[in-house]
Amino acid sequence: MSSLPVSSRSLVHARRRALQQVFLTASVLNVGFNSVAHAFVGQTLLGWSATNVIAPIGLMAVVVAIGGALFRPEVVSRAIYAAVICVVLFFIINSASSVISTLQAG
Repeated sequence: MSSLPVSSRSLVHARRRALQQVFLTASVLNVGFNSVAHAFVGQTLLGWSATNVIAPIGLMAVVVAIGGALFRPEVVSRAIYAAVICVVLFFIINSASSVISTLQAG
């Protein structure tokens, strides 16, 4: 037999059900879990684009510069400019969170 009175058992059961519903709702809505603090809006998207778009374009520009050096030297300067622009954009995007936090700190 349980040592709790009937009303206490029902109260414990009601609290357990309420906590289960809160945790279920929080997990479905992903509230409070995996919340990452970003320095600015779109930081994840910019980080993704830096690694998955800008870096491969810069690598392709270097490959074009090397290949173009064999056949057409005027292509080399344009490809090197594109590679330099990609490197600058990659650096700016990857250091943007520290720049924004420095600007916000004053």
